[in-house]
Amino acid sequence: MQARADDDDDENRAVESYVSLLEAQKSAPQEQRTSLSFFLMTGYCGVCALSLAGGAVAGSRSFESSAAHEALDKLPAATAVTEAQAMKYAVRALGLGTALCVGSAVVSVGIIRWVLDIRTMADVHIAARRTLGPFDQWLRANGSRIENAGKRMGAMVPDVGLWTRRALCRGGWASSESAPRGSERHND
Repeated sequence: MQARADDDDDENRAVESYVSLLEAQKSAPQEQRTSLSFFLMTGYCGVCALSLAGGAVAGSRSFESSAAHEALDKLPAATAVTEAQAMKYAVRALGLGTALCVGSAVVSVGIIRWVLDIRTMADVHIAARRTLGPFDQWLRANGSRIENAGKRMGAMVPDVGLWTRRALCRGGWASSESAPRGSERHND
């Protein structure tokens, strides 16, 4: 009787572990979908923030070295109306740029999720294999020809760096360090 009760307990534990495993599998794809969307959105926002900061730095540097920066000192002092108008345009531009950035990110994630039907990292893997499969087959079939062509081009131009330096020196683009000095010019 005790052995039968132990067997029933073992069966109950097995069924419970099987049910918990099924529940974990049901919840796992949802977590993967969320993590893929989060990964894409985080990456896109990072690229947008980096481009925004890079654009601000590049614009600031180019403005400081322009004639407009010098002419700015010669203008009359700003009034409250002109400062308010400048602030209005700056806020409008920042708002529209932010809306464009966030909107394009949302559209990109929407296209990836619903049009391309890529919801998990496994779907990304399948889509990449499907898209890049023909190129991979072509490369496997023709890779040796491409490699041989590269070797032939390398044999025709053995030292590209030396060739480039010689061409630049003849064209007058040589740096002051590589240009011959006065005594060296006369010895040639």
